Amino acid sequence: MLSSPIILSAESVSLGNEDRIADAVVDAIVDSCLEENPYSCVSVHAMVTANQVVVGGNVSGAPNVNYGSVIRKSLREIGHGIYAKSPQGLFNGNTVHVNNFIRNHNFSCFENLDYDTGKYIDQSCVAWGYACVETKDLLPVPLVLAQAISRKIDEFNSIENPQWLRPDAEVKVIMRYDRFVPIEVTEIILFLQHAFETKKEDIEKWARDYLLPEALGAWFSKGINISINLFGKRICGGPEWNCGVSGRRLSLVTYGGFAPPPNKVLSGQDATKLDRSATYFARWIARQIVINRLADAAEVRISYVNGIAHPVSIDVNTRGTGNTAQVMKFAKKFDGRLGAIIERFNLRRPIYFLTAKYGHFYNKGLPWES
Repeated sequence: MLSSPIILSAESVSLGNEDRIADAVVDAIVDSCLEENPYSCVSVHAMVTANQVVVGGNVSGAPNVNYGSVIRKSLREIGHGIYAKSPQGLFNGNTVHVNNFIRNHNFSCFENLDYDTGKYIDQSCVAWGYACVETKDLLPVPLVLAQAISRKIDEFNSIENPQWLRPDAEVKVIMRYDRFVPIEVTEIILFLQHAFETKKEDIEKWARDYLLPEALGAWFSKGINISINLFGKRICGGPEWNCGVSGRRLSLVTYGGFAPPPNKVLSGQDATKLDRSATYFARWIARQIVINRLADAAEVRISYVNGIAHPVSIDVNTRGTGNTAQVMKFAKKFDGRLGAIIERFNLRRPIYFLTAKYGHFYNKGLPWES
């Protein structure tokens, strides 16, 4: 239980962040493989740095995917390549060099999942789901606001094409809670990549007069303490400055620290990877608990072991907001076998690139969020 009052925070990054770029690359590959063959199996990882993308892993049942084309298209879709401000030789979707180490196999897998015995499930995992009544997205307010600021930065970069703002940004929202209720935003911390000649006072004016009022809406107030680029100018960013790796920022792209993140990588994996599908299933159960007003918050924990199709345990923590016995009975009525999850959400579709942009729970077009 949380004491009261308490200060909680959440973070987000823009599409120019190196790890988000790596996630976009591998989920674009997943989608392309599923477009060719809905029963293809994909487990790929990516590293991005300077003007290089390195991909590796295994793909089965989709031998005709042009990985270089897919990767460059995904980079352009998230703003790299149309980004005219990148000096030649730096990270750019039109000129990036692709190093492909993906191993291809000419067969599909998991075409007929054995619902009863779990014969094809060779993975143990623990999946976490979380939902709460704080926002219409059923996610904590600081997390939703941090994502909103990141979206607004990306939108401004894409539409306005400013000469001073660059694509890499990090956002932290700090909020005061009282009796489990979010009361006010107390501080916003921003790290914004920018052109060398840009003055800090101009960035601060833009953030206070445009960015934050637009992104925060009713949560904005002039009393918010705003800190920007605490360590001085931020000229370099993204893959030009840091090496990005897919699957690294699991907390940021799931529950922002308000519930445990997945134990394993989600991005770059198709739906036959239990960790990914079970995470979406756990989030969906948590949503149903809150939507059906059985609790104001629900943290769902689902455990699987090798060779057993059904979850070996499902636990729910309502954080003191619901009847535990009633909630547990509700949560356990849903079929948690891998094949059933894939069928429930129709997961053999190319929908995964959506998760690479702002996380796995921020788009109503995703079936586990509807």
